Amino acid sequence: MHFKEQYFTKDQIDLFIEAFLAKYPNAIKRMKTMMNDERGDFKELYGTHFNEMLDVAEGMELYHNYAKSIPQKYLSRLSDPYYHAAYHLSHDLSMRVRDLSEMGELPGEEAE
Repeated sequence: MHFKEQYFTKDQIDLFIEAFLAKYPNAIKRMKTMMNDERGDFKELYGTHFNEMLDVAEGMELYHNYAKSIPQKYLSRLSDPYYHAAYHLSHDLSMRVRDLSEMGELPGEEAE
């Protein structure tokens, strides 16, 4: 298992995935493309993905609550809590999607 509830809980990430797919049905397909293609030249695709992720996150209480509770150890390096919240959400989302994909339980696979 790759997902360790490092920043967000499994339930929070699953809730986020549900909201993400409701607004952007192909989001998971794009994530899998980035994860599985060894060429790794995804600047444009990742930019789109990240902007869509933030678009959904900004409408969710769990994202704002997390940003408000960012530990000081992160803020001492860079004082914008939303910078860290976005990075942490992206990390946990990627790990959870990888796990769900490996288990064959990834929502949105039918959109492929």
